[in-house]
Amino acid sequence: MQLSAETGAPVEVQWDSSSRSGGWRWHVIWGDGPTRDGMVALVDRLLPPASALDRDKLVYLRTIRRISVALAIVRNMRLGQPPLGEHHRGWALEDHLLEVPYPERGTDDDLQLAVELCRLSNFGDAQSIADLAAQHGIAGLRARLVPPDNVLPFRRSGPR
Repeated sequence: MQLSAETGAPVEVQWDSSSRSGGWRWHVIWGDGPTRDGMVALVDRLLPPASALDRDKLVYLRTIRRISVALAIVRNMRLGQPPLGEHHRGWALEDHLLEVPYPERGTDDDLQLAVELCRLSNFGDAQSIADLAAQHGIAGLRARLVPPDNVLPFRRSGPR
């Protein structure tokens, strides 16, 4: 199947046993990209009717990458909302993003800010990314990307 080419997101199909499958089954695994329903529809369209894979027994596992969480936080802040938007915890934002198609897509500017936010948070969990965003704000993140041109680096001279 050409799932990666169709979705623009890396997709793997693996024979595996997981807690969700209750035994050995084929797993369709991807990060960001289409929602679960979108992936199911795509597999239904691309999988030949005489395929050895049983559509009804496929297990779909989608993850939300940190960059998508950071991007959602940047969007919320641009709208004047708290970093987590209407959600009170980071995991709730991640759960919400599972229902959002292609949460990794954004403007170049928002993506730059999201990358900086991930870097500053050391790719922590959604809650730590949101806390850091609240601490720095959009202007603070932007300042870290482009240092002001009127500041000279401080250098000591002599022994330390």
